[in-house]
Amino acid sequence: MLKFFEVEARFPEDTGKIPGPAVSYVAQRVKVPAEEWSAYDWAGRAIKRHRMEIRGAFGFRECTEEDIFGAGPGLGASVARRFASEGFRVALVARRKDRLDALVDQLSAEGIEAAGFTADLSAPEEIPGLIESIRARFGRIDVIEYGPLPSVGFTPAAQLEPATLVQGMPLLVLTPLAVLQAVLPEWKERGDGAFLMTTGATAVRPRAHASGVGPLMAAARNWLYSLNGELAESGIYAGTLSIAAFITGSEAERAAAAAGDPLAAAQPRVDPAYLASLYWDMYTKRDRVEEVHPNLKTG
Repeated sequence: MLKFFEVEARFPEDTGKIPGPAVSYVAQRVKVPAEEWSAYDWAGRAIKRHRMEIRGAFGFRECTEEDIFGAGPGLGASVARRFASEGFRVALVARRKDRLDALVDQLSAEGIEAAGFTADLSAPEEIPGLIESIRARFGRIDVIEYGPLPSVGFTPAAQLEPATLVQGMPLLVLTPLAVLQAVLPEWKERGDGAFLMTTGATAVRPRAHASGVGPLMAAARNWLYSLNGELAESGIYAGTLSIAAFITGSEAERAAAAAGDPLAAAQPRVDPAYLASLYWDMYTKRDRVEEVHPNLKTG
């Protein structure tokens, strides 16, 4: 494949695209049986690694694309910058067009290829059309980062009403499922893809007087663990970043500060750029389904 890429600036579609004499010549030079070429796995992880190494040797980057659902100026913008620094183009999805346009303009001014798509993420039935719009603009989807601000707040478990969970379920449970189903055929065909979802501490560690949003995030977390277990061998990754802190500069941090809550003031803060680096580490290594930051004490 290295010599083919050097001459053609592309990879062969299958073993038959390379002439037999060329295979025999290279096999003789590297001292391996020529027959091993016909047994090369064109759908496994090895070929993805080999292609990446060959692109790196020649200074090429594959044109890849990341979608950020629930994009905002904090974590969403930082994830966009981190992945864009690795060659990704970015699709930003949010409800408010004015904020979305401002974020696209900001990233574009930094040299990042970005486009905005307005959508109501509490309406899962609209997701197929949204995904098609993104594909029409970028041609492909490689990574999803799903992290909208929940519409359901904390509620004591003893006071939790069914209607509260019904209200929050589309945004935190049903729409992620719809997004995954809309991109999964493409990822299965390509043998690669990643779905990353941001949740909070109560998805991992329930606590008194903090129900409501917690059961919904816990349901999504359960789904992500099962999803990764089912799809990892196909080259598709699912992971969740559970944040047990206020993100610096986020709407949640500003709201807590305005409320003057001493308990909220005592909560740790985290730089969104650091969280974005955790997401990149999870995406590239794929060695864990979940990252919790900061780590929650056991016991």
